Amino acid sequence: PNLDDYNALTDVADFASLVATYSEGLPKFAIIMEPNGSSIPGASDPVIQLACLDASLAIAPLFKRFGSVIITSGTLSPIDLYPKLLQFEPRVSESFNMSTFRPCIRPLVITRGSDQLPVSTKFDDR
Repeated sequence: PNLDDYNALTDVADFASLVATYSEGLPKFAIIMEPNGSSIPGASDPVIQLACLDASLAIAPLFKRFGSVIITSGTLSPIDLYPKLLQFEPRVSESFNMSTFRPCIRPLVITRGSDQLPVSTKFDDR
């Protein structure tokens, strides 16, 4: 038999195994079903998605694999909440006061030069 014919069934089995692995205690995953996930009107293309509700499951392999992990964000607040949610003990934790009343960097994206040719940083194009 051609095993490629069973790829969809394998995906469903993997999906069910993942959900069953974390079935005890608080819900760790949510199953989102979209009966008409297609963007084409009238076409039926159902979609099943698995949404992780516990971020510590996703980041735990990183903590195991690497000796040091740096987590940065402009929106993580309050900063002491995240070690509890992600189930880790930080060695160093820093927070900086931010203000909108300071000179901000204003990036400028240039895609074409004054001669209307594409701008590139590749050595061969210089």
